[in-house]
Amino acid sequence: MYVQFVLRFYTILFIKLIARVNTQVCKPQDCVVSAWSSWSDCSRTCGADGTRQRSRLVFIDAACGGKCPYTLSEKDSCNVQCCPVDCQYTSWTNWGLCYCTNEGCTGEGVRYNCRRSRVKTSNATCGGYCDDTSVEQACGHLCCYQDCVVGQWSTWSSCSGEPYTLQRHLGVQRG
Repeated sequence: MYVQFVLRFYTILFIKLIARVNTQVCKPQDCVVSAWSSWSDCSRTCGADGTRQRSRLVFIDAACGGKCPYTLSEKDSCNVQCCPVDCQYTSWTNWGLCYCTNEGCTGEGVRYNCRRSRVKTSNATCGGYCDDTSVEQACGHLCCYQDCVVGQWSTWSSCSGEPYTLQRHLGVQRG
C-alpha cells in the first residue's frame, strides 16, 4: 500500500508539474509581420482603372490561440488622370481667299487653311476629342473691298497693236 501511495503521489505531482509547464509554455502570442513593401508600378500609365499594390510577410506565426489581425496586401488606385488622345489629321487644305482685317478694307488681309481631325484610338478615356486646326497667314498689303458696288462698263477701246485687241474696263467702288 505504501508503494501505491508513493506512486499516486508522484503521479499527481507529475501531472501538476506538467500542467504548470504547459501553462507557462503556451501563452497566446500574436503573429509578427514585416513592414510594407514598396508600391508596385501602376498597371496603367493613365486612365481611370490603374491599380498598384504592396504586401508584407508574416515573420512569426500566431501561437497558442494568438491572433494575426494584419492585412497582408493592399491595392490602391493610381494614374487616374485622363489619357492623351491619339489624333490623326487629314492633309492641309489649300490656302483660302484673302479677307480684310479692318473696317476700311485697306491694309493687311488674312487667309486661312485648315485640316480636319479624328480620334485615332477607339479607347480614348475621359471623353477625349481632337480639335480641328486652322492656321492664319498674313496676305500682305491689299486693297480688299466689302460690300463693293460694281460700276458701268467703259466703252470699247480702239483697235490697236498686234494681235488686234479691244479692251474695256469695269469699275468697282467701295460701298
